[in-house]
Amino acid sequence: MAPEMTLTILSIRSETLLKSIRTTLDIVASHLSDPLFDLVLGIVYDYAITNARANSVRAFGNLVSSLAKANPRKTLDKFWKHCAQQIRIELENGASSLRTTSSSLPIASDTTLHWCRSQEI
Repeated sequence: MAPEMTLTILSIRSETLLKSIRTTLDIVASHLSDPLFDLVLGIVYDYAITNARANSVRAFGNLVSSLAKANPRKTLDKFWKHCAQQIRIELENGASSLRTTSSSLPIASDTTLHWCRSQEI
């Protein structure tokens, strides 16, 4: 099999796997009891405000999205103030001021902006 074909097959399998994980997260989050949901939301929020990783922006945004689908009010109340404030700070300090044509390699100084944007509900 040609190397290009192998890469295409692996890419399709990866996307299928990621969709399955997202669906599983949606199901698990929607079936959490209120105390357990609050615990998970707190853990995810604590991680979100202390980390910003360019290689996991989309995956982490999907995690927050799953929580938001399960309980929009609690998720919004938890994330909105921090994300809005952080996005404002990043933009005031020049984030996203340099143009790039790359959609897969963000500029390192924009990582926190993209991280917070991924958590928008």
